[in-house]
Amino acid sequence: MIPKCVNIGSRIPRLRIIRKLSTTDGGKVAITVDPKNPKDKFYTKIENNQFNLASRITHLTPEARAIIKENPEIVEFLEKATPGKLETKNGIFELRKIYPKGFRNSEIYKLLFINKNTKKTKKYFLKKNTDNHSSTTAEAEFLAVKEFERLGFNIIKPQFATTNIKSNEPSIIVYDFTNYKTVNSALKSGKLTKKEYAKLEATLNHLQNNLQLKHLRDYAHSENVFVKKSPSGGLNLYFTDIYWEIEAYREKREEYL
Repeated sequence: MIPKCVNIGSRIPRLRIIRKLSTTDGGKVAITVDPKNPKDKFYTKIENNQFNLASRITHLTPEARAIIKENPEIVEFLEKATPGKLETKNGIFELRKIYPKGFRNSEIYKLLFINKNTKKTKKYFLKKNTDNHSSTTAEAEFLAVKEFERLGFNIIKPQFATTNIKSNEPSIIVYDFTNYKTVNSALKSGKLTKKEYAKLEATLNHLQNNLQLKHLRDYAHSENVFVKKSPSGGLNLYFTDIYWEIEAYREKREEYL
């Protein structure tokens, strides 16, 4: 049983509809829509190689799509994923490497974006994934986290992910940046009491018996779960860095190919 003071989301599954379109260059575009929550929709682009086989899969939210439309140079900058700056007509971007614990086979960056037109600033979290097994690539991770959201759980929102599925080159995923701490780091830094930590551990253990999540992996790892304490003392959990069971991912990917 999940303690009353722990909030992991509504846990009410949502309906999502995939609408497919063809592009003039022979690729495919899909829009995944939740009719009751249109703000949670996302786009998927399938690019083909010279043999007309799917070679690159990219997922992006309306927010990411708008940024790329105004700053097309950003895609190449992100794919390189090395520390540095990029200035375009409409924006300034900076990547800084950070070194959080618990991330294996990954390079982690903080991405700063300044919109020159609105003067607004936003931070993102970029993960460069060097482990390209099919179910652990960035685009697979994007779909796994969005599936967790569809099932009614709180998530750290992914904004963009791209993977070349025909090569071993690293793939990247970009999330909203938060100042929340992981469950483990919150305990170590004194932000959680041992009693609160025990309640969170019990919650994560309970989730591993949830049949709705049987095809997903790593969601209950305390380094992949972030916690935010509310003023009333409640503990809000946010999930990220989730991956699929291999066969389940292959079935999910076929929905877009």
